[in-house]
Amino acid sequence: MRIIIIISLLIGLQLVSSAQSEFLEKLKSIGPGSKIPQEFAEEFLGASKNSYRDYDTYRLQYIGTKCGDSILFIYTHGHPVGSLSYLTVMKIDGTKEYNSYVIAEQSDHDGAIAVYKSTSYERIGKEIIELSHLTESVIDKSKFEPDTYWLLDGESFWDLETETTVKYEYLKIDGCTIKKLSTKEHINSNREFPVASERLLTDLDLKKFSSQQLRLMRNEIFAAYGYRFKSPDLLNHFKDKEWYNPEHDDVTNQLTDIEKLNVQLILKNEKSN
Repeated sequence: MRIIIIISLLIGLQLVSSAQSEFLEKLKSIGPGSKIPQEFAEEFLGASKNSYRDYDTYRLQYIGTKCGDSILFIYTHGHPVGSLSYLTVMKIDGTKEYNSYVIAEQSDHDGAIAVYKSTSYERIGKEIIELSHLTESVIDKSKFEPDTYWLLDGESFWDLETETTVKYEYLKIDGCTIKKLSTKEHINSNREFPVASERLLTDLDLKKFSSQQLRLMRNEIFAAYGYRFKSPDLLNHFKDKEWYNPEHDDVTNQLTDIEKLNVQLILKNEKSN
């Protein structure tokens, strides 16, 4: 009985090893910059026929090193109205249990509500990727009577304006582990340095500021969460801000991942000035 169990285990291990090597061999044989074969895209990336009853184009952009039972790679999915690039971590046996993040996008949709979307990425340091999501939407600003919905005097139909928004997202990569860093959803635009909560800053961003400005920038992050300052000068600076509501003695745990990193960087530059 023991012999049968051992043989079964060995056969199982051989099958898993075979599946792993088959998937990796296929992936590595494609090569960065090359078109991904349709069969591979269907089997492992969920490719199917588009609305034009044709297959989209998939290209492999990058292959990382194997991390245990996983591998990280980047591929692009070209579709009829644009393209998407994915940062993906997949099990080396090719199973469909994987994490995937859109790191680049180009799409342009016409029609009643025209929308253009663009996502680009930039590496910051060794571990962090910054994603910049730009959206341009055509909005009808025509004004109507609230009850009858008749057009107001002097207004015209299709008073179109383009509305542009930019949002930032951050991914921290450790081998084949990807963590999404937390960011702040709503930021008061009346702040003097709202950028310190919007995106991850760099030394170059901070170079133009004096030590005093950097101190205010750093503490404004805490002020936005209602930190009750002990320093008279900081309390005096923030007390008249309409958005400042001092009610907490410690707000450290409320800061986002990006704000915590910015506080460290600002303090470093503040001390070196």
